Amino acid sequence: MKSLLFLLLLPIFSVFGQDRFEVENIGFSIQVPKGWTISEEKEVLENIKKFDFNTKQLNELIVSDRGGLNLVTYTKYNPKKYAGIIPTIKIRVLNTNAKNIEDLLKSVEMSNVEAEKVLDDFTFAKKPSVVKISKNDAISFSVNFKLKNANNEYKINSDSYYILRKGYYISINFIEQLGKEDNSELFKTLVESIILRNQ
Repeated sequence: MKSLLFLLLLPIFSVFGQDRFEVENIGFSIQVPKGWTISEEKEVLENIKKFDFNTKQLNELIVSDRGGLNLVTYTKYNPKKYAGIIPTIKIRVLNTNAKNIEDLLKSVEMSNVEAEKVLDDFTFAKKPSVVKISKNDAISFSVNFKLKNANNEYKINSDSYYILRKGYYISINFIEQLGKEDNSELFKTLVESIILRNQ
């Protein structure tokens, strides 16, 4: 089943030059962070445009993969050469029953209540709210929490943006260690670079 799902997903990714990452099937593109390491399926990019999924088919694919699909991950440093918390950008699509932005906001608020129970020192730097991204309603929020690894403790900041589509949402997550470096201006620039086409 996994291999079949992989084959079906081949065409939904596309990279145009080195400037933008685009997923044509969901009408989404974002500027690529220059110099960052990309984690992607090269076979996916080589097999673009073999299939054309409609919204229903794409929703079924997302649901079949435990509710979400990783599209791309960018890390500021090569994980094989760098120890510790690496500034990271993760872009995913996840299944949702939300019919409108208010439903998605309630869902985000509820999921953060659960996250607060399992993450150490979980606090909001910015509570979930509705914002505009490429003239579309989206949810934005920012949280801080601690991660522990052996004797080390890391304070993490996670900025998230959820863009509602039909039956799923696009999640853009920016993660970095607080007090180590500040990539917030880059993250802001990338969010402003998002282009959404109507479904």
